[in-house]
Amino acid sequence: MGTMTVTLHTAITDDAIDTLFREARTVVAFSDQPVDRAVVGEIFESFKYGPTMMNNFHETLSTTFPHAPNAGKMFQDREQRGYLARMNASLQMGYFIIAARAHGFDVGPMTGYNGPAIAERFLSDGDQDLLAVVALGYADESAGRPRSPRLPFEQVVEFI
Repeated sequence: MGTMTVTLHTAITDDAIDTLFREARTVVAFSDQPVDRAVVGEIFESFKYGPTMMNNFHETLSTTFPHAPNAGKMFQDREQRGYLARMNASLQMGYFIIAARAHGFDVGPMTGYNGPAIAERFLSDGDQDLLAVVALGYADESAGRPRSPRLPFEQVVEFI
């Protein structure tokens, strides 16, 4: 039998947790300060390793999931592929939001939008679906409002 090495990770600081979660807000208005495209690349490099099912894109599994050469067979059914893609894209969107906050940006994820108009403008090949729009930038603090309440742990979490 072989031996297994277990790596213990160091927890991030309370200040970092505040930046990512407790003090972070969904932004509803942004300043006109531009976002450097190079920094968006840095954000991508930060979140691309977040766990998803088989690293997500079924067309590139030979590159992203090379140890399972037949993995693509799971994605032959378009409906199942769409379901899995939406689940994994939702995970990646969460990673993107956290990475953007970690890099000092504010974000505004949105799902109430004119999907067909956005898809027509940005997803012209017809083989992609719009999950959400995430605005990225720097908050206009004058347009803020108090944080909405959240449910308590006891009401949300169930141990099974």
